This record gives sequence, structure tokens and C-alpha cells, in this order.
Amino acid sequence: MERAPISVVMAAWNAAPTIARALDSIAAQTVAPAEVIVVDDASTDATAAIAEAHPLKPRIVRHAANRGGAAALQSGLEAAANDWVAFLDADDEWLPEKLAAQVDALVAEPQASIVATGFTFIDREGQPALDYGVTPFPHEGAEFWRNLLVDSAILQSSALVRRDLALADGGVDASMRTGYDQKLFVRLAGQGPVAYVHRSLVRYHDAPGSLTKLPRAADILPVLAMHERHLALFADRLTPAEQREIRRRRYAEAATGLVLARAWGPALRATAMALKSGEPPTRSLWRLVTNLPPGRQIKRLVRG
Repeated sequence: MERAPISVVMAAWNAAPTIARALDSIAAQTVAPAEVIVVDDASTDATAAIAEAHPLKPRIVRHAANRGGAAALQSGLEAAANDWVAFLDADDEWLPEKLAAQVDALVAEPQASIVATGFTFIDREGQPALDYGVTPFPHEGAEFWRNLLVDSAILQSSALVRRDLALADGGVDASMRTGYDQKLFVRLAGQGPVAYVHRSLVRYHDAPGSLTKLPRAADILPVLAMHERHLALFADRLTPAEQREIRRRRYAEAATGLVLARAWGPALRATAMALKSGEPPTRSLWRLVTNLPPGRQIKRLVRG
């Protein structure tokens, strides 16, 4: 298989402190992309100016008004000139071998719908805190969609996707403030195998103020509804035990976010569904206690 040229899409909003670092990591790739597109989602800081001045000279796509991350990804996909598109958030960065490893994986699995890599979570002090995806998942290749129903196993900044598949069926769901990337990845994984490079080739930064750090019930509940739709979509390929485990994991995860969002009614309903699906009661109680303000302080002390 001939090595396919790659477009890079970077969605950016008020990313002036970090966008140069992200662009530098693209410039350092041992396999250079064919083009870099920065979608400026109506930033009010110097994001666009910094991108324009960067030696990479990325193409800038501007939104007249802030439309959110999903719309920015969609705009980037529509603007891309190549069949394969890699995503990189403006506050993350790639290791130099990232694209090269994905190109090699694509050569080995030309029918892939997604090529993803492991990543390292970087805490707010700039220290590596967790490696993810460096060991094989329970399901690989054509069965990778099973991992995605249980866990958000693909990081947006690690994903290389087939542009035609990504744009099909309405593309990226711009109605969702969060979870739209996971919705996209589940859809793609259901259409072709996922090639996963089990090496940490992305540095995912814990950015203060990011959407995942500011949970809102208005974001969490649509994501839960998305998980239920996925369960219905794959129901004929899942055993009842698998469906219970997916619900247990997803509703327990949602309950944590809803407690943090102080959405007590939805938090109790999510907890009840998690318990019904097999979540241990002691774990649910620990989640409640440790995510209330005094409990969060205790947890920090216990963890040192």
C-alpha cells in the first residue's frame, strides 16, 4: 500500500498559551503531514495570530462566532484535502514518531477506519501522571468497538481517521458539547477495524478550564443518552452480561460527574442505574463522599 498523505486538523479556541507548542510538535514529526489546518473557533486572544506566524504556515479556517469543538472538527474535516485526517488539540502535543507509527500501522492494516495511539496524561504541574493504551485492549481490530462502549479508549489527539467515513452520516455531531469525538469513533469502529499503536506518542495536558474538568448536567446527560443509543445499535452483538457491564461503567462514571455538577436528582438516578447494573454499593458511597467538597479535600490528603 502506498503511504497516504495526511491532513492535520487542530481545533483551537483561546489557545494562545499552548498553540505554538502543539504546532512545534507537528513540525517535529519524522513523517511530515501534507497540510495543517487550524480552525480558530472565534478566539478572543492571539490564537490565530500565533498560528499564522508559525513556521509551519498552517491554513487558518475562521469561525465568525464560537460554535464549539465539534463544529470546529467538522470544519476542519470539510477543509481537508486528503483521505486521512489526524486530530490534535491545541493544548496537546505529539512525540516526533507519532505520525510515522500511524502510517506504518495503516500500511499493515489498510482497511482501518481509525489509527490511534497510546498517550501520557500530563498533570497541571507538567509531570507525567498516567500512561494509557500502551498494553493491548481486551478487543482489537474489527472488535475494537467493544472497548469504546465501555471506555473512551481513543484520545482525540491520538486519532487518525478516514475522512470520507468521518464526514458520512452527518459528520461530527455539533449538537454535543462533549462526547462528540467518542460518538464519531464508535461509528467509525463499527465500519472498519481500528489499528491501535500501543505506544505513548501523545502528551495529553490537563488544561485548567477544559470542558472535561467543568462537568455540567447538560453535557453529561446527552452523553449518557448517546451510550444508550450505542447499546441499542450493537445489542445483537452483545450478551446481557456485556450490556450490564457497559451500563455499570458508564452510569457510575456519569454519577461522579453529576455529583461534581451538583445535579443531585440525576446523580441519584445514575447511581441507581449503576447499582442495578452491578456497581458495588460501597463504591457508590465512596464516590459520593469523596466528590463532595469536604470529601475531596480528604481524598487529596489520603493520596498525599
